[in-house]
Amino acid sequence: MYTFYDPSIKPILTTNHSGEFISVKTEGLKYYGISDIVLYQYIDGYESLFLSIIELIFKGEFNIQQTWNYNGQIFKLEKRVNGYLEICFNHSESIQIVTIVNPISGEPIKYLTKGIIDKYGTPEFEIQASYFESKGILAYVISEIYNGKIIDELTLIELEGNTYIIEKTIDRYGASVYQVELLEAKKIIHKELKRRSHLKRIK
Repeated sequence: MYTFYDPSIKPILTTNHSGEFISVKTEGLKYYGISDIVLYQYIDGYESLFLSIIELIFKGEFNIQQTWNYNGQIFKLEKRVNGYLEICFNHSESIQIVTIVNPISGEPIKYLTKGIIDKYGTPEFEIQASYFESKGILAYVISEIYNGKIIDELTLIELEGNTYIIEKTIDRYGASVYQVELLEAKKIIHKELKRRSHLKRIK
């Protein structure tokens, strides 16, 4: 029996300015009633992994509820607020990316990490959901820390022509948090504040 396969559905890679991995995802499975798939953790052979999953999906042999083994690495798929199925490997389960949503619209407001401070002793990270590939940026941060790199206020993240900086702040519980901020957005805010400082109230 002939198995239908859409060759236009391929893994799409997103990297930062230096060519480092941010995410890889499919675009188009949703048109067949299947959630698109995203991976935020770099693994060798990610393209083969995606092509294998896509092939099994079109054969009707891929169960998203099951746990799978790829080259000795165990993973499962988890449905996210943005509609994607995220490929999650066991080694990162102790660190999660939590979604904070607007209680009225249900749309994501920001993403924050959970578990970094317990495992690595560094503050948790958060980022506005409105930024391009915001969740992927946090996943990239987790991956860099996992691989022994230091991510702090001296770190710059460049992606698709945008530069992100990291600022250390305090959350409402008094704990230190690293906020990932879009550099241009910070410049605009500072410019507006400076402009407003010249306004004087007329009685």
